[in-house]
Amino acid sequence: MIDRILKQALASLKHLLTIAVSVIVIIIAFVVFRSIVDEGDPVATTTTTTPESAFAPTATPLLAAPEVTIESAESRCDSVPRTDGDQTRVVRLYYACGPAEANGDTWVQRELDADGGILTATMDAFVAGPNALQRADGFRSLFSAATADAILSVTRLDGSVVVDLRDLGPLPSLTDPASAASFVADLNNTMFQHDDVLAIEYRIEGSCDRFWAYFNDTECHLIERTIWEQNPASG
Repeated sequence: MIDRILKQALASLKHLLTIAVSVIVIIIAFVVFRSIVDEGDPVATTTTTTPESAFAPTATPLLAAPEVTIESAESRCDSVPRTDGDQTRVVRLYYACGPAEANGDTWVQRELDADGGILTATMDAFVAGPNALQRADGFRSLFSAATADAILSVTRLDGSVVVDLRDLGPLPSLTDPASAASFVADLNNTMFQHDDVLAIEYRIEGSCDRFWAYFNDTECHLIERTIWEQNPASG
């Protein structure tokens, strides 16, 4: 009886051991299977990629320069408003402007000192040339701040005016007909704005011949208003 009970107990234990071994084998097999699966097809990891351009430095400066509109010189040559009336101490100084030579239509406005003769003051202002802003606008002349003392005298002789200048040194550009005509036209237009000037004689240190020698001209010329009025752009 006891033997039979022991045999049954051993058989049951053996059966339990078999089941336990089977479970262990199944667990081991499952673990091995999972490891194989994980190596072949890893679980995807979700990442967020920020575009590189989002952190790129911007090309816009902190203080942006103002937009500059560049106008042609011609568009600024006529920018000075004409002043007429009783302001006798405000004169026009005629200078060539833009790509063209003098045409009698381009000038700057200058207010003269209250004292002194109007003709002398006009010519003193003229031989100082266009200022920096006016030159930036396209006005040009052989006269400049360096020639501001070029006038020796401006005298009246029975309706005619004699303008005597210092020796201006070599001016080779005046041998070009267009430049010469522009140079003289600027002088004429500036002087003839005064209605009482009927004729002009230009001199270099007392010599009319020396003035016209700048233009390879061997004769002295008296510029008359009646001739000038026919073509203010001509020298």
